[in-house]
Amino acid sequence: LDRETNVNIFKVGFADNIGNTKSLEGLGSLVQTADSDSIEIFLTRNDSKKLETTLDVSSMNVNLSEGAFKDTLYNPSTASILPVTTIMDSLPLLADSAIYNIAENSLFIFFRSKETNKRKVATDPAPIYSKITLSVGGSSMNLSGINGTPFAHPDDIFLRVQQLMLSDQKELEMFIDEMGTEDILSLAIDEYAVYDENSNGNLEASNIPVTLTSSDDEAKQPPQIESSGIVYNADMDILTLPWNMGVGFFNEIAIPQKTGVSDYSDLEGIAFYDSSEDSLITFSQGEVYYPSSNDTSCIKLSEADAELLENYPGRVSLILTIEPFTFYSAGTFNNGNEPVTEDSLFVVNYRRDDTAPMVNEVLFNVKDSTLAITLDELVIVDLLKLEKLIFGGVEIDGEIMVDSTAQYVSNFSVKVSSAAYDGITSLDDSVKINPLFQSSDSAFVNADSTFSGWIDQEANYGRKFWIQSFEAFPPPPDLVFASLRSMGINCEVYVDDQVWETKIDSADLVAIVTAFDEMAPNDSSKGIAEALREFVGASEKDTDNNGKIIFVFSDIPDEYGKGRNDTKSSLYVHGYSTTIDTLPTETYSNHGDIIYFDVDPMNLNAEDEDLQATYNTLAQEHARMIMQHSQPDQENWIIEGVSTVLQKKMTGDVKFFGNGTSPSITSGNQLTYITTGYQSLKGRNDKYNVYLFLSYLQEKYSIDGSGWDIIQAIAQSDSIGIKAVSDALVTLGIMADIKDIFADYSMACYLDAVQADTLYDSRYSFEGFDLQTAPSGKPAALLSWDASIGKGAPYTKKDILPWSYNYLIMRGYSFDLAGNINSLSPDLNAEDILV
Repeated sequence: LDRETNVNIFKVGFADNIGNTKSLEGLGSLVQTADSDSIEIFLTRNDSKKLETTLDVSSMNVNLSEGAFKDTLYNPSTASILPVTTIMDSLPLLADSAIYNIAENSLFIFFRSKETNKRKVATDPAPIYSKITLSVGGSSMNLSGINGTPFAHPDDIFLRVQQLMLSDQKELEMFIDEMGTEDILSLAIDEYAVYDENSNGNLEASNIPVTLTSSDDEAKQPPQIESSGIVYNADMDILTLPWNMGVGFFNEIAIPQKTGVSDYSDLEGIAFYDSSEDSLITFSQGEVYYPSSNDTSCIKLSEADAELLENYPGRVSLILTIEPFTFYSAGTFNNGNEPVTEDSLFVVNYRRDDTAPMVNEVLFNVKDSTLAITLDELVIVDLLKLEKLIFGGVEIDGEIMVDSTAQYVSNFSVKVSSAAYDGITSLDDSVKINPLFQSSDSAFVNADSTFSGWIDQEANYGRKFWIQSFEAFPPPPDLVFASLRSMGINCEVYVDDQVWETKIDSADLVAIVTAFDEMAPNDSSKGIAEALREFVGASEKDTDNNGKIIFVFSDIPDEYGKGRNDTKSSLYVHGYSTTIDTLPTETYSNHGDIIYFDVDPMNLNAEDEDLQATYNTLAQEHARMIMQHSQPDQENWIIEGVSTVLQKKMTGDVKFFGNGTSPSITSGNQLTYITTGYQSLKGRNDKYNVYLFLSYLQEKYSIDGSGWDIIQAIAQSDSIGIKAVSDALVTLGIMADIKDIFADYSMACYLDAVQADTLYDSRYSFEGFDLQTAPSGKPAALLSWDASIGKGAPYTKKDILPWSYNYLIMRGYSFDLAGNINSLSPDLNAEDILV
């Protein structure tokens, strides 16, 4: 056999006398240092395991297919079946004893511990811990893993499972705690749970007694509560637990420092005992953290749990109880706590809330006439005093809206009376934008009977809006409260409170309202609102009879940072408007003439470019709104195209789904169909195509040379769809056929070539765009023919969409090495020229 590695291991298989077979999946290593008539192959660990567990190794044959080996002249070996002599393992791994160290949570498993000849345990691959079972009497558990890495002693033959998982430690040590004097902890291990240094798996073993050991080392003991410092602060809703050592885990989850708390934890395992009632108060959720040192644990109760405790009659004489293995020590050994029972008499020091209640937030919703008040703590429902509340100088009267069973609340709503509503909605605009909420002394009383003082609090006047999602797989619209932040001649501006002064502020609103009412970025003589109404020759509906357009600034959900379903993660929606808002019976109608603006990733506070993009959005969405309201039957592509082009008239440029994007040619795209709504990101090519086409009309078919006369004629046309374009041409006295114009446009998108002479009158080029690229970069399909074999010129292509173009490169002739032209089509001759 050749000493080179000329072995096809996949042609080597095994079979036994009872019909079981096994093919090899690879080879571990090959021992061959010289040409020889014998060869030594080490199998992979997986192959050896399968051979030894699925075949009768005492009656095996090896089956060699032709070419399994090669000789020194590279001749393949012939197919053959050879008997196999099996030498059994003289020292298979067999577990015979075990030790569990309770103080260190370490498990030691010994193999052939009393024999002289031993083979080392390997930790690569890692042991399969689920094959290790510990049992006491009729109860058993399988290990789920370890904390850290397994350890095998280099000189002895044992496996140390360093640090059990916390859940395994809890289950095992609770077994141990419940053991009777006659009970024995035993271990069982399935075969091939671990391997030796020769890649041999262990044998199955069961009923192995486990010796229990421990330690008096203080650092290796369970953590204990310090009884003198157990405090519940009713003002902060925080339970403080002092320990005799560092504590690192609560219910098997690492305890963070206060700044690292991200969510509530399940408070299972902690309760307060009332000896007078012989009952337990249990808690559901809270924020668990340590303040500065991990020898103190803090739990900020959820509002529901705080209400439960602070409303409990016997709250000043409760006893702390903690189930075993609720907390675990920090450091190396992570021991679970021992139980703290009611017999321990660990009294909870209940500190009354002597701090007066304060108001955190006040929202007046003009749509449903509710005043929502949020306080910093629970207050008594029965002692709420509406007559002590004032909003913007208007005294509040109405009905308190809380759950009928609630005794304490930290937030509630008031359905204000019609008189109070009229008073609030009649306030000056300046007051609505910056309203002041006031409450006189004792308007609120907390659970420990502390009265509020006089309160002055900045409030918000606004309403809720349904915000549509533009995600690839959109959820239903989300209801968001936005506050009135500015008023203009033609607009009201509402801003989502979550983004106010972080993504947009008052200075931004002044600039936006000025651009809309007084001075468009590209026209200092008038604002965007007046300019667009004059250009289109129409106005919006005024759905809610307020005489103004409503602007709403919020985070519009889209595919930014996600890019699912061919939407690109770098693109996002600048804003939108929808005719649903003009339909009062629609579920998600906000009932008004409303434009929605995005503020993420848009950030008007940080980027001037984002403020400029907001002007673009404002121009496009207002133009779309006017056309949708005044021409409800007009096709979407006309409305979308005209409103997109009008960005340029109002702001000087056009933006698409992100400040850096620009249109590209889109073969196979139907001009007269455009994707809108949540699919607009995916259908961006539709918008590019319409914009390029209308820009082409501006360049080639303008009578006054401005380009805006043809756009205005289309925008004001009473005709629908493509006929609106045809009629606009006629209005300007242009008799060109729209079909010919579209054909020229299609070729201009491909060539964008300026002719040296005036023969084509620049029909095949753009002035405002550079679309020139190599032909290989164009979206063209290659069609070839060869008349000599009966494949003539393919004149037609099926399934071309109406008002779309496709580019076909047709190879009609070729050149040979001598430069001769070989005609492949009877319809194309060498002397033909391009026409």
